[in-house]
Formats: sequence, structure tokens, C-alpha cells
Amino acid sequence: MIRTSRLRSSLFILLSIATVTSVSAFVLSRLPSLVEDLGYFVDAPEPNTRLFLINATRIALTSKNTAELDAFVLEASSLPHIKGIVVADKDNRIVSGAWLGEGLSDVHALKKMMGETWQRWPVEGEAGTVAYVNVVFDAVWHVRLKDTVVQVGAVTVAGIFFLAFLASRSARDRLAQKIKALNYATGRIAHGDYSVRLPTGGQNPVARLSQNFNHMVQELDRFTNKVRTSEERFELAVNGSNDGIWDWDVQTNRLYLSPRFRTILGYGEHEFPGMFNAWKRLIHTEDEPRVSKAIEHHFRKNKPFRCELRLKTKQGRWLWMLGRGEAVRDADGAPIRMAGSFTDITEMKATERALALEKERAQVTLHSIADAVITTDEKGRIKYMNPQAEKLTGWSSGTASDHHLLKVFKVTDEGRKPIDEGVLDGVLQHGRIVKFSNQTRLRSTSGKWFAVEENAA
Repeated sequence: MIRTSRLRSSLFILLSIATVTSVSAFVLSRLPSLVEDLGYFVDAPEPNTRLFLINATRIALTSKNTAELDAFVLEASSLPHIKGIVVADKDNRIVSGAWLGEGLSDVHALKKMMGETWQRWPVEGEAGTVAYVNVVFDAVWHVRLKDTVVQVGAVTVAGIFFLAFLASRSARDRLAQKIKALNYATGRIAHGDYSVRLPTGGQNPVARLSQNFNHMVQELDRFTNKVRTSEERFELAVNGSNDGIWDWDVQTNRLYLSPRFRTILGYGEHEFPGMFNAWKRLIHTEDEPRVSKAIEHHFRKNKPFRCELRLKTKQGRWLWMLGRGEAVRDADGAPIRMAGSFTDITEMKATERALALEKERAQVTLHSIADAVITTDEKGRIKYMNPQAEKLTGWSSGTASDHHLLKVFKVTDEGRKPIDEGVLDGVLQHGRIVKFSNQTRLRSTSGKWFAVEENAA
């Protein structure tokens, strides 16, 4: 009896270990594909596909570049959630088509449209509907994701129940308690709570199953948090900035513009095509060569991209923008992506123009007054002389530029004794205002003396 009991116990242990190993191997084998499918599902591919297909069709029909549309449709039909795509014009004539990554002729496209259930999306242009995009989504992809989750859950639960069946009567209560905890944990995971963990005390098969289960949940939690954190960080950065954010895929020419950028230019969320060439057409014709040259220098010589330009809004106004960006390069140094920001500097430009006009008015005033005016920098070097000062000193403004004041402005007292340099140093260094006596004399380059009334500040 004892030998039979020990043999049965050993058999139960072996079967338990085999069950745990099989269940763990099955779960871990399904985990990579499950994580990948969940990640693809989180990205919401169907709305993005609709947006890209409609915009690509609109741009291709506008530019009459059907070759680019054929390539895009062929690539999009290879995505895991899409079976086929057929683009027809407003008169239902086939423009382009592909099925599971292979091109379709007009005849085959018509046959497919008659034998499948299609989603039909209109492509709106300036004169109304210009084309239709017809798409067949692969329902098997969603079923496969559900089946994988069900299989993992079913195998896990089946393994647990088989272990419960193999467990001895004395351990039944403890096993039932662990099963209850596992059921509770899987229920929370099914509702999106990945923080749940199972106790892993001991070295028995149930403890090892709990460890493997916790590892699986930890991987799912890490992946989900990584995706969520990345999305939140990007959204906070974009929404919290007054600048417009842009991201250009150099290889596909696709362009992402943040909602703030579209708002600055006066466009709604879906009103502007996500293509670089469409954005480039908004640049002022006088600025476009400079922008292209700045981008080219950044790509070829890695010079910082910083460029002022004018962009046309939807309402037809021109806004001054300061563009900045940085390219991402491949292993060979070739640019594959470029991202950055645009800052609205229209008000700053208006201020600069106002200051320039004010300076021009001041220059006109200084040229017209009868007093001689000389300005210097903080070291006493001459920067400007009005015509009256040129007349009295005999120096032209260009010749006197950067010379020390006392070399050009030779003043003495009534006894023709030079004015102390310390007086002028006090004006330059300490900002004191000095008024000289009415007996001050000024000698021009011709040797002629003038009686002047001098003020310095």
C-alpha cells in the first residue's frame, strides 16, 4: 500500500511537472505573436488606412500620377488586416487595384468587387466626389487575435484544472484557492488591468506556473505601458507647445503636421494632405529657393536647419515662420526622416519693420537739424556723424568711423587747452551728463576754429 501510494504520488508529481512544462511552453510560444498582434491592434490601423488611402488617391488624381497610386495601393494591400483595394473614379471606372499584395487587372478587379463585401469610401475634391476607394478588410486577422487569447486562456485554465485533478486530497483546498486567484487574475487582465500578480512562494509546479504567468503578464504590461507612455509623451509635447510640429518621412514623402500647425495655417484635421509636396506649395515663391537650399545643406553638409520663410494660410494671408529641424540618418549617413518645429514670428517681423522705419525717421531728423551730432560706442569709437558734424570737424562719417572721438572732435577751452579726457570717460563709463562752457572751441581739419556749445551724455 505504501509503495503504491508512493508510486502514485511520484506519478502525480511527474504528470504535474509535464503539465506545467507543456502549458508554460505553449503560453510562451504564443506570447510573441500575441504581443505583436496587440501592438498592431493598439495602433488603430483601419482609420489610419482610410485617411492615407483617401489622401493618396486625391493627390494622385490631382497630379495625374497613377504610378504612385498603384505603388501605394499595392503596398497597402500587403498589410495584415487588408485583403484587397480597388480605386475607381467618379464614373466607377477602375483606376488601380491590388489583392493580397499583387496587382489586379480591370477584369479581375470587377470580379473581386462582385464576389466580396467591400467598404466604399468617397474621395472628395473641390468639385465634389472625384473617386471611390473600395477596401476588403481581412476579418481573419481579428479572429486570429481573439483565438490566440482564447487559446492561451483555455490552455492555461485546462492545465490548472488538470493539475487540480492530479493533486492529492490534502492539497485540494490550497489548489482550489490558487485556481480562484488565477481566475480572478485572468479576469482582471481581460479588462485591461496588467498590474495583477500571483503569489510565487514554494517550488511546486503551481508556483512555477504562477511565475510563468507573472512573467507573461509583466511582458504584456511592459509593452502596453511603453506604447501608452510614448503616445502620452508625444501628445503632451505637441499639445503643450505653441509651435507647430512636423515630421517628414523623406523616403515616402509623407508629412505629419501637428494639430497646432494646422490651426496656425487655418486648416482642419482632415483638410490638408499629409504629403511634403503639398506643404511645399504653401511657401512664398521668394522664399522657396532659400528653404530648399537650407534643407539640402542640412542633408549634405549636416548644417543646422534654421530658416525664416513665409507660409500661405487657408485664408490667403502670409505668415512669417521660423523653421527648425533635424534629420535622422541611416547607417550610411543618408537622411531617412526629418522632424522639427515651426514658430510663428509674424509679430516679431512686424516689430522689426516698425523699428526700421523708426530708425529711418531718426536718421532723417538728424540729417536735417542744425546741431552737430556724433554717436560712439562704449569705448568712444565713432559710429555716426550727421552732416553738420562733418561740416564742423572736416571729417566725413565714413572716414571717422571707428576712430576715437577725441581724434576727430578736437575741442579746447577758451585758452585753447585740450579738454581733459577724464571728462569724456565719465560720460562713457558712468553715464554722467556733461555740459561744457560757452567758451569751448572746436578745431576742424582745415585748421579753422569754431565756437561751440557742447553737451555729452
